[in-house]
Amino acid sequence: LGAFWQYMVPFNRLVEAMDRIKVGDFNVDLPVNRLDELGHMARSLQGMIEGFKDRDRISLVLGKVVSPQIAKNILEAKDLFALKGERRECTLFYADLRGFNTLSENMTPQALVEALNQYFGLINEIVFKHEGMLDRFIGDTAIAVWGAPFTHEDKELRAVRTALEIQEALKAFNISRIKKGSPPFTISIGIHTGMVVAGNLGSEKRNDYTIIGDPLHIVARLCAMASPGQTVVSDETYLKIKPMVKANPLNPIAVKGSMESLKTYEITQIL
Repeated sequence: LGAFWQYMVPFNRLVEAMDRIKVGDFNVDLPVNRLDELGHMARSLQGMIEGFKDRDRISLVLGKVVSPQIAKNILEAKDLFALKGERRECTLFYADLRGFNTLSENMTPQALVEALNQYFGLINEIVFKHEGMLDRFIGDTAIAVWGAPFTHEDKELRAVRTALEIQEALKAFNISRIKKGSPPFTISIGIHTGMVVAGNLGSEKRNDYTIIGDPLHIVARLCAMASPGQTVVSDETYLKIKPMVKANPLNPIAVKGSMESLKTYEITQIL
């Protein structure tokens, strides 16, 4: 009888654990230290639970930066290595709202937050439409990436399409604002292609999938040199899309650590 209960108690724990796992509760106590068949089952179940936890965590991280469908595709393909950190060639998109300080001074906090949320929602929608990763919003700046956490062969063209569509969508957005007596929003956009480090960065309690590297500084400079309503790209981006766009050459910019200046172009149209 004693042997029976030594077997049934851990067996019942396994059954209870499986019932809790079915409803998404992974905080279960399993007899993983047993050396018999029940211990083997418990260790297998524990491994499955850790896999579910990783999947949920990765899904949460991806859900912040890519569309739900793209996140689902990555998880189904088990292409999870990219979250651990790697060097990737990416095309970076950097959009800055011009005259933000003046706008903020002349709007109530509630009106400013509402307008910015509408503006960022517009950017979010178009970036996701072209399967980009929305890296971050910083104040009035939006940064998006193509090339991480998955590869697009046409990443440069996707970024440029996104930029031109956003500039066009802002026209309708501004018509609505002007009709309400509100000032229009104008943005400058920079686009650059280069090698970055991409991965899930942060602490155990707070982390996000993001990118780091010198290309971020370069794309910010391209955005800064762009006039309101203008989309400026680097030579690295332009050479990949040259036959497919209409562009005007601009003044080159100096790049830290390089003897050669970086050629720049204004993209006005996709052919």
